[in-house]
Amino acid sequence: MIGYFGDIIFETSDKKICNFNDFKQAASANYSEHSRYRKKSEREFIGPNNEGVSFTMKIRAGHGVRPRIMKDKLIKYCESGKVCPLVIGGHKIGGGKWLIPSTQTLRKCGTAANLFLSKSP
Repeated sequence: MIGYFGDIIFETSDKKICNFNDFKQAASANYSEHSRYRKKSEREFIGPNNEGVSFTMKIRAGHGVRPRIMKDKLIKYCESGKVCPLVIGGHKIGGGKWLIPSTQTLRKCGTAANLFLSKSP
């Protein structure tokens, strides 16, 4: 097992391939800028923004994953606001729970789903 998000298991075996490509994790912070007379403006740290993770899943029936069921599950997670831990390699990513604010499905040979996960506050 590579990892999981809710009941979506990322794994590679002789019966099933459900993994991802282009894994990207992003973090940013929120700053306020204060103008000063005849000086450069100064920034004040306000706090961190929510982290984000994005990746692409290639879903093929020939690899033991049913594309329509996986697509429907991802849309259900997105539309219901389901919050789950994201675990990769036995480690929680970001130390909290994540949600899917948007998903995009591309139909080529099989199905490819582009996912964006946002850390839950």
